[in-house]
Amino acid sequence: MANKQKANRLKKWRFKLAAGVEVLCAICGEPISLGGTKGKGGLTVDHIIPKALGGTYAKDNLQPAHARCNHKRQTMLLSEFKKKTSQETILRRAIEILDKNAEAEGLPGDDTTLPDEPQTEA
Repeated sequence: MANKQKANRLKKWRFKLAAGVEVLCAICGEPISLGGTKGKGGLTVDHIIPKALGGTYAKDNLQPAHARCNHKRQTMLLSEFKKKTSQETILRRAIEILDKNAEAEGLPGDDTTLPDEPQTEA
């Protein structure tokens, strides 16, 4: 029964996408495309209350999400995830500003990376 609820919701959202109805990611708020959104992946079913925290497959606990958003959220409640994400965004912006200021002054930039940033080899 649980997987049937999930499958039915996913089918309903895919049908809407195919019909040209906009479906928004419940995590980031951006549109989801049928073929996947660049950098965000395709449509997945997100549990409002994560399964790990006792969430169920009940229809009112399922919402559409990008695959990447859903994966990044993991087992956090949406409020926890948004708080963490906004803090990371503020830190990334602060590092960008510091790097620009250092560059303007001819100083070497900071190679600090934050979680979820791609690690590149020099």
